[in-house]
Amino acid sequence: MQIRKATKEDIVRLGRFYDAEVKWMDENHCNYPLWTYQGYPTTATVEWTVSEGTQFVCTEGEEILGTFMLNTDPLGPYEKVPWSKALQRGEYMIIHMLAVAHEHYGEGIAGAMTNFAVDYAKSHGFKAVRLDVVPTNTPAKKLYETCGFRYVGDCDLEKGVEKIPLFSLFEFNF
Repeated sequence: MQIRKATKEDIVRLGRFYDAEVKWMDENHCNYPLWTYQGYPTTATVEWTVSEGTQFVCTEGEEILGTFMLNTDPLGPYEKVPWSKALQRGEYMIIHMLAVAHEHYGEGIAGAMTNFAVDYAKSHGFKAVRLDVVPTNTPAKKLYETCGFRYVGDCDLEKGVEKIPLFSLFEFNF
């Protein structure tokens, strides 16, 4: 298993990967992140994150096992969250769009990607990793707590998503 930054050559495959996973989650009534098939995340989203150098991919040979975005943009008002450490934007990184191929659920891939993100942020001088998830996304919440993240609370991040008025916030401080 290898985790690396995604490249331009990965964009189409990662877009298809997200589409396939969202479609599978919808069909199996387990769309915990409440993503929208061909709505979010999309190939256009991946194109943007790859151009920003913030999309990562986990592979085994040519197979995509999982992917995530890691950046410094919370995509919402994180300053209104009661974090345990007062950090300014740019002092922490945020995990977004973490997904694992459903054929590989339970194999530790999500944990490996999360731990990679924490190690990456720490080795690049950041003071914490933060993230938000849909409050009903129990698998993600369990994953992050298992990886050492602390639940901070639920907050309206003003993302304008009607079906997700609140997000559950987690932090991992160094």
